[in-house]
Formats: sequence, C-alpha cells, structure tokens
Amino acid sequence: PSLAPSFSWVDWSEYGTRKDFWINTMLNTVSTFQLTDHDHFNGFAMTSCRFRHEIEPLVARGFEHYLVACSEEMRQARMAAAGYKPNASEAADVSELLAKELATTMPPERIIWNDDAPKPEGYLSVAEFVALK
Repeated sequence: PSLAPSFSWVDWSEYGTRKDFWINTMLNTVSTFQLTDHDHFNGFAMTSCRFRHEIEPLVARGFEHYLVACSEEMRQARMAAAGYKPNASEAADVSELLAKELATTMPPERIIWNDDAPKPEGYLSVAEFVALK
C-alpha cells in the first residue's frame, strides 16, 4: 500500500524532488477550473507563500501578490496563543527574512493589515482586500 495521502489531485511521484512541488500542484489544480478572461484567478488565494520560488510562478501565471502583515507584538501574541515557542534561530530563517524584506519593499496598497493596531497609511484592511474585485 502507498504511504502517500490519498489526495488524487496530487502527483506524489514528484514529492521531494522539486522545490516548487506545492505551487505546481496548486497551479495544476486551479487550471482544471473553467475560467474566463473576466474571472481569471478571481477568488483564488494562496496563503503562506514564504519563499521567492513560491511567489514568482504565481505572479508569472497572473496571480496578484499581496502581503498580509501585522505588528510584531500581534505576531508574537498569536504565536504564543497557538502554543508556539520561538527560538533564537527564527529571526535568521529564510522565510522570516523574506517577510521582513517584503514589508519594507512592497507598495503599501499591496499590504493587507491583519491587526487590531492602527493600520499604517496606504495599507488595505482585511475588509478592503476582501471587497476588491
């Protein structure tokens, strides 16, 4: 018997052989939908893209890139509430470094503020993002 989960839409033969495995799987799955030019990827969201090799193929296929951000205090509080205990190497993690870089280099209108703290100027609230068409 196979040890792979039974998700029939996943080509498990590629698992562990390519760094874009999950993005490729998602793009292949989305491509099975009958989309018109008008609703091209409208309503699809890929959350937790934490590496450039995940973001770049999505943008190349027409996805719009947004960053979801919150204050460091909120991030720490959420992690603590989930029982996560950060360690010293976390700050040097590649995905954490990318998130920090994106927070300083992305246009403010592409950043979604997911925090109760006051929203930085130009950022979208979650409600404003959801209302985009």
